[in-house]
Amino acid sequence: MSDEIKTSIKVMPNGPYKVSNISHITIMPSAEKIELPRGKILLCGCGCSETMPRCDGKHDTCGFISEKSDDRVPTRDKDYYGSDITVHFDLAVCAHVAVCVKQLRSVFNTKKRPWIDPNEGSSKDIVNIVKACPSGALSYTLKEQERVDSFDSKIEIIYNENGPFEIWGGVALKGCEAPKVADHYTLCSCGKSKNHPYCDGEHI
Repeated sequence: MSDEIKTSIKVMPNGPYKVSNISHITIMPSAEKIELPRGKILLCGCGCSETMPRCDGKHDTCGFISEKSDDRVPTRDKDYYGSDITVHFDLAVCAHVAVCVKQLRSVFNTKKRPWIDPNEGSSKDIVNIVKACPSGALSYTLKEQERVDSFDSKIEIIYNENGPFEIWGGVALKGCEAPKVADHYTLCSCGKSKNHPYCDGEHI
């Protein structure tokens, strides 16, 4: 069994994310890599750490509670139909990284209703945007084919300064309910998410 297959993250109750068997994490936007010779790191989930993205134990004194809020957005797909492709969107796990809006505004435009119009772009471009969405909030179905939400991406953990942790490559998540899409998901780093441990954009 390879090291990559055994990479895992354990969500600690009212505490950090315990990452095992990973060679490094990447800090964005600087693209700095934190090398992890022992393959382990505790990542902050409360947003109180003074050594972000590393946990410094502040969760014990800052009152962090990792329970989901009753008023969180429920997990539910909304479908946007095009002639050749249907885009599925789940607001509950959207981290608002906004890759879709920034890179393909003709299709993803929050100033329009509906805000997703698959007929305003090519299927190829839409598929590429869905693949770039780190949270798993976007997926797609091509005409007469099965729904696609997983892409066998390379294992990578990315910390976005003032934003979420992006987890790519099917890293096993323990200590909580399974992610909507096992291949890629985003974890809260600010402690404000109503859908902990998943980022729901509350940092914005």
